[in-house]
Amino acid sequence: MINNKFKKILPKYLSKDHKKKFKEIRDDIENKSDIVNWLGKVYNYNSYLEISTHSTGNFFDKVNEEIFTRKECLNYYSPFTSIKNMIKEFLMNTTQRDHNFKLRNYQSSLDIIKNNHSKFDVILVDPFHTFEQSLKDINTALDLLSPDGVIIVHDCNPKDKKITGNRWTKGDWSGQTYESFIYFRIFNPLIESCVVDIDYGCGIIRPSHSPFDSSTFSKKTELSDISNWEYFSKNRKKLLNLIDVEEFKNHFKK
Repeated sequence: MINNKFKKILPKYLSKDHKKKFKEIRDDIENKSDIVNWLGKVYNYNSYLEISTHSTGNFFDKVNEEIFTRKECLNYYSPFTSIKNMIKEFLMNTTQRDHNFKLRNYQSSLDIIKNNHSKFDVILVDPFHTFEQSLKDINTALDLLSPDGVIIVHDCNPKDKKITGNRWTKGDWSGQTYESFIYFRIFNPLIESCVVDIDYGCGIIRPSHSPFDSSTFSKKTELSDISNWEYFSKNRKKLLNLIDVEEFKNHFKK
């Protein structure tokens, strides 16, 4: 039997426990890790994979371990990983500053992940930002995604031409990832995809859902024009299915 006094204070303590469990989950969504945690909480996801390089990602420690009890990383060498960093990684057995996964050859890292676990609920793709590598990482994510999972692709809505292009630049660099995302949308018109207009653009792909936007693409026209910055700037809302945070929350709420 629970006495009346205890009944009165029980909800208070339950409320505290609930708040403690989700203390790191932000109601306001401002970056890629906020989206990961919000989706994990809403959909009861528990497995997370990050596909990134030494110079991308960097939010692994912000992914809430109370929600995502399994967190892994395909952390690969990019063409511009310095010899100094490669030697350091090898000798010190360390990698990105926010987690403890070693940098590896892409295929060997992928083989290890496939041998350990087959599928993930949420996969963050924060690739080396060339067109080819970004598209490769998106396809890898599709292969590793659970049936009802979500892929998040970073750097899909660059606001300045200076941070685009296929050559790595020191500082902010979104490269051609946004072009790869548009390419994916053009060739996968029956898959839900959009970009949340925060944090350089966070692309969302849900293969298990049909598209909710009305965009139609002319493959011949769009493919020839997506690398044209002026064309992209003028048509980014349609090309990306660009939405704001509130639209994201309303559409993706369970």
